[in-house]
Amino acid sequence: MQVDVEHEPKRVLSIDNALLSLHSHMVIADEDGREVYSCSSHVGLIGPAWTIKRHGVGVAGMHRALGLTTRWHVDGELGNFDVRRHLMSLTHTLDVDGGPFNGASLHGNVLDRTFYLTWQGERLAQAHAGLLSVKDHHRIELYSDDGAVEMMVVIGLVGVHAEHLRERNA
Repeated sequence: MQVDVEHEPKRVLSIDNALLSLHSHMVIADEDGREVYSCSSHVGLIGPAWTIKRHGVGVAGMHRALGLTTRWHVDGELGNFDVRRHLMSLTHTLDVDGGPFNGASLHGNVLDRTFYLTWQGERLAQAHAGLLSVKDHHRIELYSDDGAVEMMVVIGLVGVHAEHLRERNA
């Protein structure tokens, strides 16, 4: 996998979701504003669950797993794995347990609204959020043209969004 953070990103995506919406729905678009992914939440057996679609076709599902820590179980085209949140972290940190990106970490700071996906010592992507408004907007810079990296970034950011919603509603 070729990763190049010293130069321009290989691909740029953006996420827009309504912060004040009653329904949790996100659209992830390419640089031309065309929808690539849609992510929506629904009620699962033990809490919220998310469905991620690429061009209208389901590619991954996430549901809250039972346990003392915040853990999301993911299954889809990247296989089955868990994404869990660090409980005692001052920053938002989600770690990947299992799957092709075992050991990857999505970490960031809610105050500066920037998140980074790292794996095996490489930064694969970063997401920057704009100023708070009625719509939450993130610019996602991918430093690899590998579709699996893109899918992992989408899953990670859905996890961050789901945790943000949980904290807001707590």
